[in-house]
Formats: sequence, structure tokens, C-alpha cells
Amino acid sequence: MKVKIILGFHISCMIFLLQSCGIFNLYEINYSEITNPGKIPEKVTLSDGQEPQIKILESTEQILKEVNSSIPQGYYIIGYSEFSSSANIDKYSASVLAKKLGATKIILARSYSHSTTQSYSVPGTTGYEYKGKYFTEKVESTPNSSVQYDKTMYYHAAVFMVKSRYQPNYGIIVSHLSNEQRSNFKRNLGVIVNVVFTNSYMYNANIIEGDIIIKLNGFEIKNEEDFNFAINSIEKYAKDFNIELLRDGETLNIQVNLE
Repeated sequence: MKVKIILGFHISCMIFLLQSCGIFNLYEINYSEITNPGKIPEKVTLSDGQEPQIKILESTEQILKEVNSSIPQGYYIIGYSEFSSSANIDKYSASVLAKKLGATKIILARSYSHSTTQSYSVPGTTGYEYKGKYFTEKVESTPNSSVQYDKTMYYHAAVFMVKSRYQPNYGIIVSHLSNEQRSNFKRNLGVIVNVVFTNSYMYNANIIEGDIIIKLNGFEIKNEEDFNFAINSIEKYAKDFNIELLRDGETLNIQVNLE
């Protein structure tokens, strides 16, 4: 038992030192890029000495919800890490990687994966006999032995995000209607609002997620291409524009004020 404790302590110290030196960073080793941070417009960067925002969740199942609530605040996903480890959540290593990437927010979580029984060998000793003038000492040989221990593994996940001041389409992200949505809404045409950026023009006009836009300034919106054309056709110095949409089965006309 004493040997087990000593070996475990040395292994833990070695991992800590490697992580502290930036040599052993599981978040970096297992990182996958989604978006090049350099391509995100009007991104917010950390000042010298500033740390990225870290959000620690109780389980990995909560990550999607946190991501969805971060996007309207202007955050874009640039990449993620996922791996299996017995270690605790390592904020330091995640922060080191975030600074390298230019990420301003990290979402961290771990969930129980499985438990295993592992073992390591303890070498035996060679016996000897010492005969002195006044005494004789004899030590018996000991065989090699194996020490078993239980190891709990966790699934770790991390999402790295960059905050941007850019708000597309006056503050919304839309998409065409999926097959399921077409069936639910009993229509094929229009685009559905997926994201409304906080404090944007669309937000202040009370456009909400789930609205189906069918007209913009009188122009019929059949799909994303129609929406992009109509939104880009709004005059640079326009004071407002009109959106016709469906919400809970009702048709609404909403004026979006640009002043």
C-alpha cells in the first residue's frame, strides 16, 4: 500500500509539472478547429494580462445549451477539445490554449465515462546473507508482485469561443425551413430565425427565434437567397425597413428602426 501511494504521488506530480510547463496539455493535443479566428470580423481580443472567461458546467450534456445562449451575445465557436481522462477539469491548461487561439470564452465540462481496474508491477528483491565477526544477517528474496487499483475515467469536453462586435443581417441568423419545420408549419416558403443577437436592431424590434420571415420591404422571401438579396438591398442610410412574418399562426408586420 505504501509503494502504491508513493508511486501515485510521483505520477501526479509529474503530470502537474508537465501541464504547468505547457508540455502536456490534453486540451491542445485533442483540439479540433471549426473556424479560423483570423476570419472572424470585428473580434474582441484579450488585453495584456486579461484572462479568458471560463464557464464550468456540471456535465457535458449542458454544453449545447450554454453554447446556444452564448451565440446571441456575439460569441462564435472557433474549436473544441474532447478526450477521456481520469484527471479533474484543468482550467490552467484550457486557459493556456485559449490564449494561443485568441479565444475569449471557454466552456468546460466533464462527465463520468467508466471505471477500470488497473495494475502495476512491483519488482521483487534479491536476498543476501552477511556474515560478520559478531553477527550474521540474512535477508530472504521476495518475488515480483502486482498491485491493483480502481481508476475512474471521465469524458472531458471544452468549447473555445471568440466574441465579435459584428452582427450580421441587422442582428439575426436565418435558415431555410427543414422538412420537419415544413411539416409542422404547413408551408414550404420563408426563412426561420435561428439566432437574434442581443441589443441588435432586430432584437429591439422584438424579432424572436422561431419567427418565419415571409416578406422584407414587400419582397417575397422564399428561401435564404431571397432573404440575403432583400437584406443587402436595404439602402445604406435607410431609417427603417419592414418585415412580414409568421408567429404562432399569426401574420405580423414589424418595422425595424435603424436610427
